[in-house]
Amino acid sequence: MRHAYRAAAIAMLVVAAGCRGPGEQKGEAPPSAAERVFVAAGELQAGPSVMHLDVRNPLEQDPAASADGRRLYVWYNCAGCHGMQGGGAIGPPLRDADWIYGSDPASVFQSIAQGRPNGMPAFGVRIPDEQIWRIEMFIRSLGKRDTIVRAGGSSGRSPTEAQQGRSGR
Repeated sequence: MRHAYRAAAIAMLVVAAGCRGPGEQKGEAPPSAAERVFVAAGELQAGPSVMHLDVRNPLEQDPAASADGRRLYVWYNCAGCHGMQGGGAIGPPLRDADWIYGSDPASVFQSIAQGRPNGMPAFGVRIPDEQIWRIEMFIRSLGKRDTIVRAGGSSGRSPTEAQQGRSGR
């Protein structure tokens, strides 16, 4: 019986010594990450999406949409995080050109609807798409106003903020 255990143990060691990974030859190191071939098994991938869609706001031609967007911006308390004029508070400013997730209409819509990590809640389950598009129009108008004010020689503040600064408030 003792010989049977010893023979089985030796056989297992011989088999284990002969086992190598797929494609691995005796004395060769496994392939590096640069040498490996990656095959996409689906569309899901880590990191930002590489596909940028040219989605336009369906209310682009509606002159009242931006004004209604301002009303909704206040109503849904966007100003609580981003400031009344979009200059930022505990949330990032909405008037500058540097946006982590993109400032095009589709990206702004997606940020509002799906939310973003570290603070931006997803409003898509609470706000109808049409209202999100109206808020998106208002947000983009904030950046245009800031560009117009800067072109006029101001410090980048909105006309209301600039006037309050002159009056000593």
